[in-house]
Amino acid sequence: MVMLHQLADMGFEVTEAPDGFEAMQFVEKGEKFDVMFVDWMMPGMSGVEFTRRVRANVATSDVPIIIVSSRQSTEQMMEALDAGATEYIIKPFTREAVEAKLALIKLKKESDPA
Repeated sequence: MVMLHQLADMGFEVTEAPDGFEAMQFVEKGEKFDVMFVDWMMPGMSGVEFTRRVRANVATSDVPIIIVSSRQSTEQMMEALDAGATEYIIKPFTREAVEAKLALIKLKKESDPA
């Protein structure tokens, strides 16, 4: 919920799904996303499994995915990256941490100049 407000405050249009299966429905319907923030511990499907499925879909294989998790071990971070995550952010996080991850993937806020 915190991230939703942070992203909206940064000028992003935000779509939320209560679980991994509903999030996959957005992907399968052809919804377009500039970036996906995915919680590792989603109901029904882990964020890592979601990431694998998104990467397997030709239409979404290049959409940046940032996995959000309280898991801090190097092995878990590597598992997320091996699944296709673009970045990894550890909870609790700050707005500055979110902005830094977005800058790493070169995604600008709507209000930023090109």
